[in-house]
Amino acid sequence: MKAKFLAAAGLLATATLTGTGSAHAAPSAPAVTTINLNHDSYSGNSHITGTYSYWQDGTDADGYPKYDGRFTSVKLTDVINNNGLGSALVLSYHELRSDGYWYIVDPYISRTGSDGTTSWNFNDKDLISAWVCDYNSNRDFNSCRNIFFNQP
Repeated sequence: MKAKFLAAAGLLATATLTGTGSAHAAPSAPAVTTINLNHDSYSGNSHITGTYSYWQDGTDADGYPKYDGRFTSVKLTDVINNNGLGSALVLSYHELRSDGYWYIVDPYISRTGSDGTTSWNFNDKDLISAWVCDYNSNRDFNSCRNIFFNQP
């Protein structure tokens, strides 16, 4: 009974009464997809933890969807010390810019193991791919393991 009452109270709280007495539900929030990050590079030198979440936030002028999202509590760890390699989160994505055109950004070193634990948001992206990689002093990526590929 208590659950039914709370559900009814929640519905009433989100409804708007018009002058005619009919109820309209409040607009629903966009569906959020979350991917847990807990991966190692193929060598085992680099490890990543955290979460990646995204949701559709409208479309471009041609009707193609664009997405906003967030990386939360991302931590990269250089597991094997003193081997000359660091750890990196490498991204590739399409970005809708202010001129209305989509641009490919590939590869983009988003974070390295020296950044600690960080969180950040993004807007107006599509086809996002991510890898956890080792990198050397020349910034060459090695032993990259794909975390996800072409997510909206």
